[in-house]
Amino acid sequence: MSIDPNPVQIIEPVPAPESVGEDAAALKTPSPGILSNFSFTNLKTEIKNIRTQDQDEEQRSLSEEMKDKLIYIAQLEEKLKEQTAELKKADVATKALNKELRECKDQIQMYKEMTEVKDQVVVSLTDQLYALEKSTVEGEEVLEFDEENNEEFESSTSCKSSDTKSAENRIDDIQGIEKLKETCQAYVLQNRFLNSEILEFNKLRAHEIPLFLRPEHFARNLPAIEQQVSLGEVEDPHLDAWLDASIVKSEVQIRQDVIESLHEHL
Repeated sequence: MSIDPNPVQIIEPVPAPESVGEDAAALKTPSPGILSNFSFTNLKTEIKNIRTQDQDEEQRSLSEEMKDKLIYIAQLEEKLKEQTAELKKADVATKALNKELRECKDQIQMYKEMTEVKDQVVVSLTDQLYALEKSTVEGEEVLEFDEENNEEFESSTSCKSSDTKSAENRIDDIQGIEKLKETCQAYVLQNRFLNSEILEFNKLRAHEIPLFLRPEHFARNLPAIEQQVSLGEVEDPHLDAWLDASIVKSEVQIRQDVIESLHEHL
């Protein structure tokens, strides 16, 4: 520690005689310089402590606010991810709906074209029908023109007939395609139905045929079984098992024969 070269001199009070009065009594009190120095130092220390406490509280409050903000930012990021995933799903659904919409528009356009072609055919057929009815009523041809008018009529009728034929051909092609599609679908359904019926028929035959042939099997093999029993070739405890084994063997052979015959016929 450094020693102050100019130490503070403490002035001790000098006792005064009672005759001096108030001025002498005032000299009894110590000098206030030292007390003022001590109070100022304590005040500075207290102020510094208060400032330190305030700074600590501010830092704590700031750290808590930062934690809250970080938590809020994390929640916002999670919500953003969820919204992004939902947006992707909505985009996929929108693309699928747009594809279906395009297909529906194509079908509508095809139906419109078919309707226009059919309308043209109906109009042309109506004109022809009207002409035929009129010719039959009057007993002669409806249109009798001169050579010039006849040429114009032939050219117009040829154009109409060509348009009508092209429209009819187009309708025939469309109808043919639709009929082929329907026929293919019918063949597929019929094939499935027939396959299921054949399988069911095979199951029923496999169960029914042994039932019908079992009495004949017993009647046909009864003499041989009686002979084997009488000769002692088959013992009584194992007789039932032997009979069951022979019956099962015959049933299996009958089923195989039936299945092979069905495959040959199919």
